[in-house]
Amino acid sequence: MKKTLVALAALAATSAFAQSAVTLYGTLDIGAGNVTYSKADAVVTTRSGAETSANDSSRWGLTGTEDLGGGMKAEFKIEQGIGTNPRSGIAQDNIMINGTSTGNGFTLDNTVLGDRELWVGMTSGALRVNAGFGVTAMRNLAVQTDAAQSNQMGNPIAHVIGAFRREGVRVDYTLAGGWLLSGGVSGNRQNSAGVTADATHVGTPAGEFRQGKGYTYGLQYTQGPVNAGFFHDEVASQTAVYASAAATSWGLQFPVSIAGTATNSNTKTNLLAGSYDAGVAKLFAQYHTIEVVQVDGDATTKGAGKKDGTSVGVRVPFGATTVFAQVFNGHDKLNPAANATTDNRAWKGQSFGVRHDLSKRTYAYVNTGFYKTDVSSQGSDNTKYQQTALGLVHSF
Repeated sequence: MKKTLVALAALAATSAFAQSAVTLYGTLDIGAGNVTYSKADAVVTTRSGAETSANDSSRWGLTGTEDLGGGMKAEFKIEQGIGTNPRSGIAQDNIMINGTSTGNGFTLDNTVLGDRELWVGMTSGALRVNAGFGVTAMRNLAVQTDAAQSNQMGNPIAHVIGAFRREGVRVDYTLAGGWLLSGGVSGNRQNSAGVTADATHVGTPAGEFRQGKGYTYGLQYTQGPVNAGFFHDEVASQTAVYASAAATSWGLQFPVSIAGTATNSNTKTNLLAGSYDAGVAKLFAQYHTIEVVQVDGDATTKGAGKKDGTSVGVRVPFGATTVFAQVFNGHDKLNPAANATTDNRAWKGQSFGVRHDLSKRTYAYVNTGFYKTDVSSQGSDNTKYQQTALGLVHSF
């Protein structure tokens, strides 16, 4: 009897495992390189040394599926970054502080579970619905149609749109003939009565504040040598500001009154992109626009305006080695200051690199690239980020 019970338990466990499987996966990119930030033709910051994720984003995750029967399937994904992109230190604050509270350009970011993907989903036939935090279909198209297909500096389209991750619901519907229709909604809202600051409490703003509220939709075609699509995305941003601050008995400054809201805006993004695999080479092209529309205040408020740009590139395989080249040209029309005339600066970038496959899961790379924004008639200084890196990537 005991043997029979053990056998039945083993059979049940085997059956459950067959219907619900969990996979551990990841990628590690370790190398060395140099990153430089310049302003007004003068070098402001240079970082050289060991670095992670110069080509691919180091990450690890868990994913799994469960067969629910009747053609339905449940799935989940939990993915988090490891370390940091070497650009993050100087590209974000120009003083080489990464994600740690006491870090510098040579330390790793804190790893937070689910900072890249955290969702559960259901599929039934051609329909797939994901709920949680994850990438948009627009982001996937931006990365897929970037000739560099890496973190290498040179193509702002891939890194701006490629950063889009949202908390919300994403719906995909696969149509016949290689078409994918995708859309999603996201957003968070906070209502507060407000708290006046005193010696023991920090003040909080009153009213309704929204972050990440928006939607995305588009259509993608992937069949044979062609991968192309168009996506539109809109997201709202609302930020509270304070009119003044008062010193407490400890000499600390706390906000005590609210002036209203500042930099309330809607950001509208369009992406038209595609690639074509001709065998001897793979061709890439992207066109995008990003428009920041102020919800309140003067239309020329700082930060309002529009950016647009085009990226073209090529990847050429030579056996186990692949060479890529990519060129970006655009215009940065964001207003540099409140009530100023609309700016219009040239926005350019280039990147080149070589990848050599050592196996199906391991490759070595050498990349170099830059992107820069020219000086404007409104007095904005020119800026330039430049990066050169080499390293080894292994996926598991």
